[in-house]
Amino acid sequence: MPVLGTIRQAGEVLELFNRSHPEWGVRQVARALEIPKSNAHQLLSSLEAIGLLHRMVTGRYKLGFKILTLGQHLLTNTPWRDVAHRAMHNLEAACSETVYLGVLDGGQLIFIDQIPGSSSSAIEPSENIGHATTPHTNALGRVLLASKPWRIVQNTLEQHKAQLLDFKTELEQISEQGFAFELEETNTLECSVAAPIRNHNGDVIAAIGVSIYASKTRGITDDLQEAVVQTAALISRGIAYNPEFVAENRTQARLVGRKAK
Repeated sequence: MPVLGTIRQAGEVLELFNRSHPEWGVRQVARALEIPKSNAHQLLSSLEAIGLLHRMVTGRYKLGFKILTLGQHLLTNTPWRDVAHRAMHNLEAACSETVYLGVLDGGQLIFIDQIPGSSSSAIEPSENIGHATTPHTNALGRVLLASKPWRIVQNTLEQHKAQLLDFKTELEQISEQGFAFELEETNTLECSVAAPIRNHNGDVIAAIGVSIYASKTRGITDDLQEAVVQTAALISRGIAYNPEFVAENRTQARLVGRKAK
């Protein structure tokens, strides 16, 4: 098998491990990935050899602690996460609801931080930090998708077998208004609102959002929406985003481009 193909399949093996399926055997992996049992055994053994998987006495495999080490290195080398984390605490203190931080990676929404709400009726975070999910059914994911070229969005949605009809218009609206809603779509009891976080170049690098039980307000209030948008803007400014500077740079880039033609 070509090296790139092997790396891709190794990645597919690692993606099999989650909260509901923490352990996998060789036959299960072979069946899930539709590959020969010998290939599955080779992939699992190789991942064990470099510490990404751990083989138990039962012969089954689970994630190795090297995964945790790599994850900590990633978070340590994501300095803007500290700025976001402080702002998330302030947002939770203001609304007492659960706050999430997410990024888009490999066509998936990855939760990289969360602050549980202090209210007795706040939503309890259901996933661990690092959990990956489909982006188009989540307010965080929609905000992130709205910042991407449509061809990338198409590839992402086709990967998740999602409907494309009307979604382009929705993403354009999200991009224009600066926030996104998710109203009882993923979970019939929950609603969420999210807004984008931008870096110094004006690129959307993450999204922050709040989830609540739909029964509490029958939807997202204007005050909560504004609090999320303002928190996202505060984080963006904290990592050197200046909308006027970005707009001026983009104008200059367009002028240079026209002269070059």
